[in-house]
Amino acid sequence: MSRTAPLQDEKQVVAALARLLREEKERLGQGGQPRTESPAEWQTLLEDLRLYAAQRRTISNGQGNSAELAESVLGLQQEYQELQHVLMVWSAALKQALDRLNENKAALTYGPAKSRGRTLGRV
Repeated sequence: MSRTAPLQDEKQVVAALARLLREEKERLGQGGQPRTESPAEWQTLLEDLRLYAAQRRTISNGQGNSAELAESVLGLQQEYQELQHVLMVWSAALKQALDRLNENKAALTYGPAKSRGRTLGRV
């Protein structure tokens, strides 16, 4: 399916994807849960971007490239990298929490008691 659209539409797709990535990064950075309610929006934007990329491959070298679009794409890449960083931080934190939980479970099950019990004669 071939689609011809003005450059502005392509910039809007890139800007919309950057916005979604930024929102996701902010949500996760504040301890929120990932957004799952509208994957269709992601799918649609990614499909549009794929079509634009295919269209660009058919254009001669250098034609159709604009500084504004290049800047938008760089912004999208930056948002992606920042979201990836947040995800790596969360992943490391979860791994560390799971490791500590497993250590505590093993210590409670097999290790010595952490505190002394009280007897009826002591207060």
